[in-house]
Amino acid sequence: MKKLSLILLIGALLIASGVSAQEEEAAADPGLTPDSPVYFLDDFWKSVRLTFAFNAERKADLRLRFAEEKLAEAEKMAQENKEEHVERALQRYEEQVEDAQTRAETANEERRAAILEKVAEATSKHFAVLERVKDQVPERAKEALERAREVSEKGNIEALQALAEKHTERAAEVAARVIERRAELAEKLAERRDDTAAKEAERLEHFAKVAEEISSRADMDITDEATRARIKAKLEAGTNQADITLRRVLEQVPLEARPAIERALQNIQRVERPRALQEIKFEVDALNKEQRIKLEELRQERQEVKTETREERKVETQETRPQLFEQIKLEERLPIKRPEPINIAPERIEVKTNEESQVIKEESLRIGY
Repeated sequence: MKKLSLILLIGALLIASGVSAQEEEAAADPGLTPDSPVYFLDDFWKSVRLTFAFNAERKADLRLRFAEEKLAEAEKMAQENKEEHVERALQRYEEQVEDAQTRAETANEERRAAILEKVAEATSKHFAVLERVKDQVPERAKEALERAREVSEKGNIEALQALAEKHTERAAEVAARVIERRAELAEKLAERRDDTAAKEAERLEHFAKVAEEISSRADMDITDEATRARIKAKLEAGTNQADITLRRVLEQVPLEARPAIERALQNIQRVERPRALQEIKFEVDALNKEQRIKLEELRQERQEVKTETREERKVETQETRPQLFEQIKLEERLPIKRPEPINIAPERIEVKTNEESQVIKEESLRIGY
């Protein structure tokens, strides 16, 4: 028994130290499944490997690897119609993903970013596996499957949001790939005439919102124009590809499912809209600024012309018509006096004929009566 324990310990040390490079590249293998009588050895082996993983990033790597194995176990148990074991494998999957996320909380900033990026990448790949398992899982395990999907999606979104706080460009790159993958998954479902294709497209709304948040964060926090442009370009590349894919999906789904796909397209296009609006705003601001400068220059020019003209006229008047110039200066200094109106009492005017009356009326009006 002691020899067996020693062999297991040495094996764990070799694996944890990274001697087996092939394991990292290999596809997830279920290995021992929950229906095996020695399944407890699988848990023991994993705990030993975690013990000899000496930093948070390595532990998170292992947790994500174990999560993939649990998905493979769930798929195999579903194919064999072993409901209870499907539920158990899916529950273990949730635990592994959640534990991988918590590793980021205790890591330093560099390792934290690496962990969050790996969690986001891994969980985005799990979506397709969970969708595949959905077609095989027994009815009893459907609830467990839905919980696993929620954990996977939540883990993906939270990892992207946390990554964007200090590593916006890396978050934009991963988010773009996630959006593309979700659109591709919707297309695969549509090709199989799966009625959940529209629902999968609708889920894109959550990831479109994350992409919007990343784009807004870039506008607020990134001062370097080149970096901001790269972030926008990466998000735009992902959303453009998803847009193309969803338009193909729109042609394949039944009429009753099309409104959901159209809403998904609107959500995707919304990610690009802030960029377009921002560019328009910059152009308008620049144009307004240019117009304000030109208007101010024109006003100054007109004022200068008026001043010059006024002075030129004064000089010309002074030189050619000195008497008039002196009179103008005098009038500028003296207040203007208006002649007082002459009041003529109507009773003192003797009206003899209509013709004379008209003349007197006109004369009265002329003199201001």
